[in-house]
Amino acid sequence: PGGELKEISGPCVRSLTVLPWMEGRGMAGSRVSRKPGEKGQAIMNASDHTENMNDARIRNTINGYSNNGQLACSRAFEAAGALGTSPLVIGRYADEMGLKLVSCQLGLFGYRPEKKIVKPAHPVNMRLAAAIEQNLSGGSLPCIAAFAIALNIGLKKMDVSGACEALEIKIKPCQLGAF
Repeated sequence: PGGELKEISGPCVRSLTVLPWMEGRGMAGSRVSRKPGEKGQAIMNASDHTENMNDARIRNTINGYSNNGQLACSRAFEAAGALGTSPLVIGRYADEMGLKLVSCQLGLFGYRPEKKIVKPAHPVNMRLAAAIEQNLSGGSLPCIAAFAIALNIGLKKMDVSGACEALEIKIKPCQLGAF
């Protein structure tokens, strides 16, 4: 969708910009905010907004979304939505519970036998490359920004991670806290 296709390579560096539609809305339970007039900083509010929730409820919900000691990334996001908390809280609990996070929606971890399944996407759509560049933080693209870009442009999440691979841009931090 949209934009001329052109091969672009090499890292792009710019500060993180919160996409306007993300502000206050967040992604699947994550809160994204910035101070008024502050450009270039996104804050995932992973503070335990679980104060009114008991640990047993969180653990039971996560157990319901897990399978054989594993919690798929997409299922972790579903659990976060069901509990009204951030994916990072789910990731922390999953770690405490000894669950292995698998099947990253960006293809970065949790696959067998190669662990990572994302491949560089050539050529990289210029509109996508520009969106990635605008949302870099310290030379990396935050996972939450990758999800937002995919949704905003109308692409699959793996399309964004494939473009990052081609541009030699790392995606981090993970919304679940895996990396």
